[in-house]
Amino acid sequence: SVGVEQASPLDIKVYPNPASTTVTLELSTDMLKAQFKLLDARGRVVRERIVNNKTTINIKNLSSGMYIMEVIGKEIRAREKLIVNEL
Repeated sequence: SVGVEQASPLDIKVYPNPASTTVTLELSTDMLKAQFKLLDARGRVVRERIVNNKTTINIKNLSSGMYIMEVIGKEIRAREKLIVNEL
């Protein structure tokens, strides 16, 4: 399959989704660290940190809407949609 971007063989799990206060990010590998970014609809980074194979991220102050979670590490490059619902 030429020109088709393959999904990462290593999954990320995001729960709960939709979420309103915190979201847990779980990587399917025992990798030590990865770079996490949460992007808004315009592609701006609204959260950024180093994550390990299970990390809780605070999303309390974010506006409702759809965001993209991006995880990039040595063995992983994955994107996942996250729906944020304000309380």
